[in-house]
Amino acid sequence: MARMVEMMRRNASRLLNLVNQILDISRLDAGKMKISLEQEDIIKFLRILAYEFLSLAESKHIKYIADLPDKEFITWFDKDKVEKMVSNLSDQRSQIHSSKRNCDSQRKN
Repeated sequence: MARMVEMMRRNASRLLNLVNQILDISRLDAGKMKISLEQEDIIKFLRILAYEFLSLAESKHIKYIADLPDKEFITWFDKDKVEKMVSNLSDQRSQIHSSKRNCDSQRKN
């Protein structure tokens, strides 16, 4: 029963993310999405995000590698949008890993 509830929670969360992405695309198409550009080192920003996801990945026994260059790269970007993209990619990777682990454990049973 607990597995079913957890699966329902994950699926509901996934569905909410998809709805939010569709709403973001609609706002973008309508020209109502605001972009807040800042000029900063995007490599440093990505490295900070990677370290945040690293602890989560370790707690789920997921190998997480962020191969970023050592040299800084100053550019204009929207921190919020980049963070959402990286978070979405990391969440998808985590869900794929979790699904694969569940399939593997079901095969063993």
